[in-house]
Amino acid sequence: MFLSKSKFLTKIVKSFQILQTTQSKNMSAHSSSSSMSIVPILNGSNWLVFERLMTAYLNSQGLGLHIDPKLRWPITLSESQLVTLHNPATDKKEREPLKEIYDEWVDFKEHNLKAKGYITLKISAGLQGLVTESKNAEVLWKDLKDKFGKQGLAATFALYRQIVDWKLKENSNPLTQVPHLVDLINRVTNEGITLTDKMQIMMVLHALPQSWDSFVSNI
Repeated sequence: MFLSKSKFLTKIVKSFQILQTTQSKNMSAHSSSSSMSIVPILNGSNWLVFERLMTAYLNSQGLGLHIDPKLRWPITLSESQLVTLHNPATDKKEREPLKEIYDEWVDFKEHNLKAKGYITLKISAGLQGLVTESKNAEVLWKDLKDKFGKQGLAATFALYRQIVDWKLKENSNPLTQVPHLVDLINRVTNEGITLTDKMQIMMVLHALPQSWDSFVSNI
């Protein structure tokens, strides 16, 4: 009987590991082929995964600094300086430093608008009211984080509790139940919580029915 249970548990753990490896490879392949598509639509309850993946995407596009709350914009020209810049009669020597300052600001503004656009495209229709024309990318990002950051943590904790409370049903085939645990672990991982391989195997053992307690204690 002991040998039978030992082999059966090995089969469960092996199937668990295969599922994890397969799903991990699929996610990796999907990520490389369409990086923007892996960023989920922000719905208010998935902030942690949205924050992590959107930050990664913006960094990959060279736009990560535009969601930094400490972002400092380049200096801009005053109204009188703008008039001087666009006045055809302005001397070239006087215009060039003004044009350099102006071009730097315009380039920075365009990149900020691009970052804001990427974020806006991934906000659900019901939350689009949070996006206003006057908000720069870093202000919009801070508003979203302030509003949904704590809610996202609560949602992740709820997922983690499902993992901890999850149990294999004694009268059902364990091999058909394991994928549900794998899905829960993957969802928690996507929220930025790292569970090592050993921790995941411990969770499988913890999920075994009570009748297996004496067996688990002898592993």
